[in-house]
Amino acid sequence: MWLELFRDDVESFVREGARQRFNALNQAVSVGAMSGENETVKDSAKFLDRLHADFDVKHFQRVCESLVGGETTYLHYRIASNYVHPSLYQADLYLAEADSASGIEFVTNARLSSADAWLGMATSFLVSGCLAWERVDRERLHSVLLKGYARELGISPRRPEMTNEGFLASSKADRARRERARQRRKSDRGDIGDR
Repeated sequence: MWLELFRDDVESFVREGARQRFNALNQAVSVGAMSGENETVKDSAKFLDRLHADFDVKHFQRVCESLVGGETTYLHYRIASNYVHPSLYQADLYLAEADSASGIEFVTNARLSSADAWLGMATSFLVSGCLAWERVDRERLHSVLLKGYARELGISPRRPEMTNEGFLASSKADRARRERARQRRKSDRGDIGDR
């Protein structure tokens, strides 16, 4: 949905991906899973570092908050994160009450009591993403079908709107991108002028 509204800001996703890969590569080297002396590792680290350097990464919360109703999207993300990242929520899935000294027992199969809610939320996000893709696709082959799914799930089939803050942040990011591009062009030409 963010990319549908801010097509020029694909760069922020690329740079965030580079930041994540750079951190993962550094972690792999630090624990000895990869050699920091390997030429491929060195070249990859240099490339990823250059790609994400000097860039104000948009955090997912700010991305969500720039869309009308995005706070709910962020809330769903935070809740889902509890089940993906190590946490007490995740541990609770493998515990059950028992007639033992501790009052609990370990179970080998996770017990997700709200599986239907998770399936509904995942389906809603999938349909929202498909609707965004459908709006930019010239052929719009599945428009009628997706709008029917959206109605059934209570999702607006219309393009999401930006908040005022989102619009201002987008404009500021556009100006910064243009300035960086101008500086790169000057640097490539060898201009030393005012920077």
